[in-house]
Amino acid sequence: MRPAGCIVAAAISLSGLPTQNGIGESYRDIVEEFRATPDPAIEKLLHLPASAVASGIDEATRSTSVWPLVSRGAALVLQTDAALYRLSRDRSAAWGDLERALTLADALARDPESAWLVHQWFIVVNVAFKDDARVNALVEHWRAAPWFAATSAMDHGLDLEASGSMFGSSRPPHGTEMEVYDPDAFRQAVPYYQDAIAAHLEIAAVHLGRIEMLRGHPDAARRLFAQAARESHWRTTTYLANLFVGSMAERDGDRAEAERRYRLALAALPGAQSARVALAALLARAGENATAARALAERPGDVASPSSFDPWWAYTYPYWDRRTGYRALLGELHAAVSR
Repeated sequence: MRPAGCIVAAAISLSGLPTQNGIGESYRDIVEEFRATPDPAIEKLLHLPASAVASGIDEATRSTSVWPLVSRGAALVLQTDAALYRLSRDRSAAWGDLERALTLADALARDPESAWLVHQWFIVVNVAFKDDARVNALVEHWRAAPWFAATSAMDHGLDLEASGSMFGSSRPPHGTEMEVYDPDAFRQAVPYYQDAIAAHLEIAAVHLGRIEMLRGHPDAARRLFAQAARESHWRTTTYLANLFVGSMAERDGDRAEAERRYRLALAALPGAQSARVALAALLARAGENATAARALAERPGDVASPSSFDPWWAYTYPYWDRRTGYRALLGELHAAVSR
C-alpha cells in the first residue's frame, strides 16, 4: 500500500525541466495543462508575464466567470505550487504567488461545497509558511470567512472519526451476528458532520455515511453515499462515495452494482489504487480472471500523476497531524483538480 503522503506537488522540485517562456499560451492554457502534467505547467507559469497572470486570475475570479469550478481550483493549486517552489529561493516572490492564490481561494469559496477545498488550502499554506509573521494575517482572514464555522465542524468530525477508527472497538449488536463498530467518538462526530452537510460540504456525507455503515445503519449510509456521488463537484469526493457504495453492494451480493460503482470511482480517478484492486478482486472471485487482469493492467503508467493519488490513503490519516504536515493534503488537492 502506498503511503498517503507520497504524492507531493511537483512545484517543490523542478530541477531538470527545460525552461519554457509560455509565449503563445494563455494563463488558462497553462492551468489546463497543470491538471494533467504539473511540472511543465509550473515552469511555464514562472516565465509568464505578470500582466498575463493578473489578467488570467481576473478572468477566473470575476462573478461572471465561465471557468469551471475544477479549473478555478486548479489555478489555486498551481499558484500554491509556484509559491512553494519559490519559498526557499525568493520569499518575496513566493508571497506574491500566495496573494494571487488567496484571490483565487476567496472566489472559489463562493461555491459552498468548494469552501472545503479552500479550507484545506488554508491548512497547507498555514503550515508551509508558519515561520513567516505575515501568515498571521492569513489565518485571521481564514477564520473570518463566512464558511469557517461549517468547515471547522467538518474538521471536528474528522478528528473524532480518526480517533474512533484507531481507538474504538467492534461488538456484535443484540440479536444479530453482524458485527458493528460504534465507538463513542463516532457518535460524537455525527452532529458535526450533519452541520457540514447542511452547509453543502458533500464530503461530510461520505464521512457520515462511513460512520453509519460501520454503526450498522446501512440504509442511512447508502443515502448519504448516493447524495455525495450525485451532488459533489469534486472527483475526490465522488471517488470515495462510489467506492463505498460498491463495497456495500458487493457485501449484499449485488455484483453488477458493485462493478458499476467501482468503475465510476475509476472514471473519477483512473490511477487510484483502491477501486482498481476492489474491481479486480470482484471480477476474480466471479471467475473472470482475464478481465480482472486487464483491470489491473489498465492503470495509467505514470504513478506520479495527480490522478494516481488515492483519497483512501489519506482517509484515516490522523487528521491532527495536519497541524504540522501538509503533504497528504496537498496530494488530495492535486487529485481533486486533476484530469
